[in-house]
Amino acid sequence: MVKELTLAQLREAFDLRQMVEPLLMRAAVSRLSEAALKEAAELVERMAQERNAWTFSRLNSRFHQILYEAADMPLSMQILTMLQGYIQRMSFMQLSMMGFNRSSNEDHRLILDACRRGDADAAARHVADHVSGIKTVVMGLYAQLHGDTGADELHSKPPRHAN
Repeated sequence: MVKELTLAQLREAFDLRQMVEPLLMRAAVSRLSEAALKEAAELVERMAQERNAWTFSRLNSRFHQILYEAADMPLSMQILTMLQGYIQRMSFMQLSMMGFNRSSNEDHRLILDACRRGDADAAARHVADHVSGIKTVVMGLYAQLHGDTGADELHSKPPRHAN
């Protein structure tokens, strides 16, 4: 039996993704091959046509994997894989219950365009915005599914930690 994440754990996983993914993207941009960019573009087009949530999710994962692998940062990739594992169930439910997020694929186009231009800062910024948008939708879905058990926590600030 898989233990469900609390809202605080879900938020923490997304907050960490918002740190790791732009880091990977910024490092990857100058190292992306034409073949990787071509495959990423093909995946964006396939996602635009896809109607099956599971297939869309797999294509989405591959899109990000292609881009981030170029960073050659295996520890960061391992951390991201762990974080995605925590979030995957809720993200898939979002796709299944709420329909495909077409704006998410538009984010992919913006990310890819920045990569093609070699603009690492723009690519990282678009990735951060992309993760933030997904976080908003998934956290909202969590609050809906759990009624009031966490809705207040949804908008609360994360705890401050002493250094």
